[in-house]
Order: sequence, then structure tokens, then C-alpha cells
Amino acid sequence: MTQQHFGNAQELIDAFGISNNEKYSRITPLNDRKIGFSIQREYPKDILYSPLVNGNGQDDTVVLIHVVYAHPEEIKTEFDSHKVPLIIRAVTHSRYRVDHFDYDFSDPNSPTKESIEKTKATPMPVALNFDNEFFFDHHSNTFLDHTHEPLSGEQILEIVYKAHCDTAHRKRGRIIRTKLKYQSFASAFFGVIINILISILTKLFGRTLDDNETSSGYYRGYQRKNLKKLSTESLDVFGYKTARSVIILFCLISAVAFFIKYKFGIQTPYLSKVFSDSFLALTHSLILLWFLDVVMPLIIFHIINILIKTRTNISFKKFKV
Repeated sequence: MTQQHFGNAQELIDAFGISNNEKYSRITPLNDRKIGFSIQREYPKDILYSPLVNGNGQDDTVVLIHVVYAHPEEIKTEFDSHKVPLIIRAVTHSRYRVDHFDYDFSDPNSPTKESIEKTKATPMPVALNFDNEFFFDHHSNTFLDHTHEPLSGEQILEIVYKAHCDTAHRKRGRIIRTKLKYQSFASAFFGVIINILISILTKLFGRTLDDNETSSGYYRGYQRKNLKKLSTESLDVFGYKTARSVIILFCLISAVAFFIKYKFGIQTPYLSKVFSDSFLALTHSLILLWFLDVVMPLIIFHIINILIKTRTNISFKKFKV
């Protein structure tokens, strides 16, 4: 009797037939879905993107592909063993940052400062999602595309890999980026808000969010350990180390507060005491710095996760989150 669904991630990995493929590495079962895995592959040399390089001269940023299988226990509609959907996502992934809170330039496994600057100057490949484009037929034990044409697991990964890399290609990248503008309104709307908040985390608060091999933040939100600090953007103020941009924000808020106080003549015994006592002024300044450096990034982090789960509910109504 033909098996009606995969029982574990290894069965899905075996079906893809890429365990001994030298182009791919680090095949890892996902732990946030019933059945799924991640796999990695280095970027090609013929695109505009320059990956991070560690002190050993090896590429640190690679293509991370997540493959999720629509297990019958996770779908809300009737399970069709003739056409089981695969949700596939390709993203840029830093092997070092996934296991470290920050860069350490004295560590040979860490990306070098020079490669970080070089990478910043090149276009980042766009994260791509492939939903309802690939399926598995348990009756014929074959992968299918959306036109029901049979494909091998390696062919599927090659399609996903090439499409992701092409977003940073000199010519093909423009075409793909143009097509991405016409995504569904709901998904695009939430995606824009999420990307803005992630950009605020990075540029204003010196934080970054990283996917890892065992889970994908895109589908169910990020884990707390995915929120990393970037020391290359940090300064020391009052003995407190925080992002340069946080200090600028702190100064801006302080300046606006003083302007409002004197412009409108706001006077309260509490504020008068704080402004007139250097110790209290320093204490309140440190509290504000801590709030901006620790509390605000966490608030934004939780808002991002709420928006991600909302987007997933809208975009993938068949799947639980």
C-alpha cells in the first residue's frame, strides 16, 4: 500500500535525494513544523552580491532554504495525498551570527570587518517564497510543479536557489524585483510594515534578526535568541554601551523635552528637581538610555512577531500558526 503522507523529516529529505549532493550542506530538520528541513548552499560568483567572508577566507553568508511539508495534522482543510503542498523559502543566512550574539573580529570564524563593509556596498538578494508552486504526490512518489509536471527534489531546489540568486543578478534581478511588486496586497502590506520595523531595529537600535537552520521566523515569528546586537554600531556613554543611533535618538528626545519645557513654560516640582540636580539628571538619562536600548527593541520585536503571525494567517489560511 502506498504511504499516504510522510511520517518524519528524514523521509522528506530522502525523497529530495540530496543527502550526497556536494552543492548543498547542513541539512537540518525543522523543529517548528511537523515535517520540514533547511539546507544551505554558497552564493555563485556571477551576481552583484558579495557574501560575508570569515577570517579563514570562507563564505559566511550562504543561501538558506527552508522546505515545509503540509502534514495532515497541520492543515485545516482536507488532506489530498495526490497533491501535498510544499512551502519553500530562500533567504540570506549568516552561519556565524546564528550562534553568536555579535561579531568578534578576533575569532577566525567571524566575518571580517572588511568583508562586512564590502557586503554593505552590494545589493542584498531578496528573500523569496514559493507557495502552492510545488507538491508531492504520494501515489506516484513524485514531486510536481503547479502545472502537474514531474520534478526531482534537486530540480526544485535548483529552481528556488537560482530565483533567489537572480534577485541580485545585474540584469535578471531587475525583472524579478519588478514582479515582486505585484504580490497580493495583504501580504505585501504586512511585509512592508515588518520590513520597516526590522529596518528600524537595525538602523535605529543596532539590532538584527536572523533566521536559523531549525526554524524560519517568516512563518511563525522569531525567537528571542534571534534578536542580535551589532557592536560595530556601538558607543560608550556614561559607562553604558549602546548603539550610536540610540544615543542620537536619546539626544533628540532630550532636546525636544527641554524645548517644550522652556517654550511653553511647563513647570512641575518633580521636573524642576530633576533638571536642577545633576545626580537625578544622570539617573534619569541612564534610565531613558536603557529604555531606548533594551525595552524599545523588545517592544518592536514583539510587534514584528504579531504582524508576522497575522500575515501568515492571511497568506496561508490552510496552515496553523
